[in-house]
Amino acid sequence: MKYLLYILLLCCSWGYGQGADYVIAQKTLEHFAEYEKFRLIAQPNNEYIQKVCVNGFYSGEVYGEETLDLRNLKFTYSNIPVQQWKPESQLWGKIANKIEIVDDFEKIAKVSLLDYKKANTYIALSNPAFSEDGNYAIIFFEHFTNMNGTEAEGFFLIFKKVNNEWSFFRQFTVYLT
Repeated sequence: MKYLLYILLLCCSWGYGQGADYVIAQKTLEHFAEYEKFRLIAQPNNEYIQKVCVNGFYSGEVYGEETLDLRNLKFTYSNIPVQQWKPESQLWGKIANKIEIVDDFEKIAKVSLLDYKKANTYIALSNPAFSEDGNYAIIFFEHFTNMNGTEAEGFFLIFKKVNNEWSFFRQFTVYLT
């Protein structure tokens, strides 16, 4: 038993774990509070966030957003990144009742533009990436519908640690289709 406790303490001391992933994911979804339901794709989509881990983060002035240059910071995933987002309420805090995990978006029935009232909005999140200095976390958020031929949007949301709490810092649009 004492070895198990020692291993647990050692793992927790090496950086961020899945708890931090869920904190950033929760704060991201809270940023979009107008959603009635968060239909979250279970598999994290790391296509865009992987580039941040390799190159750091930079956004010039686009769509009226100010420049932010974090290329001097190294970003990495938590020690044990989330493989699949889970629905357990203790992981999502006060938004738990709005979380619906979607195991496979490809199995969701698509609707035509004529049946737009039957369409639902879905969300995909990346794993958060944390700066090596522990001051920043970045996550990629995208939302889309199950309606054929509709638009999608993707954003980077950046959180900054202030007084040992993660606070929303900036949002950058990556694409609008």
